[in-house]
Amino acid sequence: MFSTPLGASKNLDLIPEKVQKEVKKSYKIHPINHSKLIEMSSHKIFEPIIAYLNAKIENEVLDYNKRLLETEWESIENKYFQRLSELLQKPVYPANYTCYLTTLYSCPYSEKGNWFMVSAFSSLSNQIYVICHEFMHLQFIHWYKNYCLKRKLTDKEFWHIKEVMTFLLNEPEFREIIPFQDKGYLIHRQLKKRLEKLWKKDKNFKVFLDEVIARKQDYF
Repeated sequence: MFSTPLGASKNLDLIPEKVQKEVKKSYKIHPINHSKLIEMSSHKIFEPIIAYLNAKIENEVLDYNKRLLETEWESIENKYFQRLSELLQKPVYPANYTCYLTTLYSCPYSEKGNWFMVSAFSSLSNQIYVICHEFMHLQFIHWYKNYCLKRKLTDKEFWHIKEVMTFLLNEPEFREIIPFQDKGYLIHRQLKKRLEKLWKKDKNFKVFLDEVIARKQDYF
């Protein structure tokens, strides 16, 4: 499920031979002491070395974080999927999803490509939250997008429902799995409050969704 980082260096080449020769030449010409070392470290010929070392350190950190996240996710994934399936009243769509760790700021997902991204340098608990959040999006899209569109929801209306729907991850059955409260976008704050109130009527997902669709003029 987890893949190599996006946004980070993947291929760490050896320090170029030309740079190595320049470094050796500098060492022969200049006596090395603390102040000279500091001065040399800012020299342009050292830039590839510094970049190489930074990339190496970054990839080692990413690899460690990846293993940590894999271990944590494996300990909860079955429980999460079981509860998500019960909530959505659908079996878990058995696609081969890929989670990419990214050093970029945005964390998009693709329902067609069956992948999503998680920030490589977020806390472990936040990464778990993001995985659960994105999986709910992907499952909801798979099972209910056509259902909603056939009932005359527009793509934009469906997007709003999809984004707000993750408030259901705040239900008691998920609290031991997901350490973060799902808050969603600020633009959905009022819609979220109204749908939370509607949900509490009977907490039956299909009944809830049908009522949202039937009363869409009240929400959008």
